Amino acid sequence: MNFSFILSAERPHEPRHFRSFLEHRILAIAAVQQNLASEQLALTDENIAAVFSLLCAEENFYIHATEIYSKAGRYLQQDDTQRATHLAGLQRMLSIRGGTDSLESSRMLQAFIIRWICTPRGCRLAYVIPQAIPADKDNSTDQQRDPLFLTEPDILADDFLQRVYNYPSASAFARQHSTMTAACKKIGMSEAVISIISTGDCLRKDALAWLRDPDSHPWDALDIQNVFSMTIGNLSSWILENESTMSAAENITLLCIFVVVSWTWIGSTGCGLHGILSRMRRYFDSDHVMLDLKMAGIEVWVSVILLITSMGVPNHWDYFFSRCTAMLADRIPRIETYDDLQADLSQYLWCPHSMGHCARIIWETISNTSWDNATQGLQSIMFEDDPVLLHPALIIPKPFFQIKALVGKEALE
Repeated sequence: MNFSFILSAERPHEPRHFRSFLEHRILAIAAVQQNLASEQLALTDENIAAVFSLLCAEENFYIHATEIYSKAGRYLQQDDTQRATHLAGLQRMLSIRGGTDSLESSRMLQAFIIRWICTPRGCRLAYVIPQAIPADKDNSTDQQRDPLFLTEPDILADDFLQRVYNYPSASAFARQHSTMTAACKKIGMSEAVISIISTGDCLRKDALAWLRDPDSHPWDALDIQNVFSMTIGNLSSWILENESTMSAAENITLLCIFVVVSWTWIGSTGCGLHGILSRMRRYFDSDHVMLDLKMAGIEVWVSVILLITSMGVPNHWDYFFSRCTAMLADRIPRIETYDDLQADLSQYLWCPHSMGHCARIIWETISNTSWDNATQGLQSIMFEDDPVLLHPALIIPKPFFQIKALVGKEALE
């Protein structure tokens, strides 16, 4: 498929790209239909990739058709029909082929599809994106003009991570002692929550081992992307489905793990996640939650992650700053230096290569006697409330670029 087809869907407000989009869409659909008539070509990697590309292009086309995100109102009409048709086709093709597992012959395509499926799940938790409206509902409401109300695909089995990668059982770190899981067991967290925490801990260790020496690790870059994508997607779905039955401490812990896993692989998506912050505030207001976190010994870890996540969001930052500094002040033994702080954080799920600089800014803010001077570092990484809105697989939050510009590439590696 001509790559200009995808590029034209990214810039439909320019007439020449809009015309290119229409032209290549017609050619691509014709080619797919011709292949579907052939038993030999219908379910090839190439034909599935073409349908997937059409689906992604239609999503970008649909998103850019809104008044907010497009200047091409006279060219574009919101219509999810094409997108729904390609999604149904992709689901049917993969079902006959044998599921996403069957794409091992084209691992790049498999990785793209897995990430495409899992990323919106993470965004739904992180950015308070509403659930998709079923296709049989009336499409006339203003709510449904929001491009993020697109129906979620059902083409990736929930047990893919376990079945294909045997993870986390196959991890070299699965049988090692985990300070994190031991701490959470102290306060009686459920077995299901402990299992998720253990998986997150293994994944963090595997990721750091892979970054240090990728050639000696059993995973390659596509494997690690698949495992992270599935972990983020599964964790998001599990939290959304079970948050009402978990304790406040369990919810806070899993939300913090979501932030760390996101930071570990994506870079700096931990800042300004409104879905995470609003939930954290709700659970922080619960009775005894601070006592539970202190009993587990994870109050410092939780505090720093909460402050990193609320950077750039003043109302949340003010709320968590007062509560988290109180928890840090009561810590026994006391945290006297930044090295003490790092030593405490490194016992748990922590990503020093991408989160360390923010932790240092937080420490300097807390320990500085002059509030105005201490917050100057924070002002350097403030950012707008909304993330960049592109196709979900291309979401790159703004703070990454600002933090990178502030501290330099070497600080993030």
